[in-house]
Amino acid sequence: MRPAPPTEYLSAERVVDIASDLLAIDTQNPSGDTRPLDDGVETFLTALGLATECVVVDPAKPNVLATVPGERDRTLLSNGHLDTVPFEVGEWTHDPLGERDGDRLYGRGATDVKGPLAAMLHVTEAFGETDKTPPVDIAFGSDEETGGNAAVYARIPAAYDGAVG
Repeated sequence: MRPAPPTEYLSAERVVDIASDLLAIDTQNPSGDTRPLDDGVETFLTALGLATECVVVDPAKPNVLATVPGERDRTLLSNGHLDTVPFEVGEWTHDPLGERDGDRLYGRGATDVKGPLAAMLHVTEAFGETDKTPPVDIAFGSDEETGGNAAVYARIPAAYDGAVG
């Protein structure tokens, strides 16, 4: 019996659950300390059996890399950042560190870019449930909001030259 494709394991509710966890961790930049979120992402990925690499340019802003091993000669790089722009709590009608209201999820970074990161993590999780092994590199950077000098995509290895636009 052939295993189901990864799309059979995808769930919008699971993406919202992961996004809620990501939003709950304050990663305003500046100050930009993303270590608690980096740790959470790394734990998530290692629980899937993936090897991770931490690339540190700034100790407060580490970057997490993981590779889903594949059998093809091409690589898809999924890339997102963990930091968010600052917020003033009093200016929000919902909790800026995540609040679900009906079928909507609010919070600083929900669309830029913790929600999309949650989708990337869930897709990676879905591949782990199948025997499908496309080459997927995942980069979680920590310094996009203030110029990216400490971000992993500022230091992407030569193997990815030309792969990032």
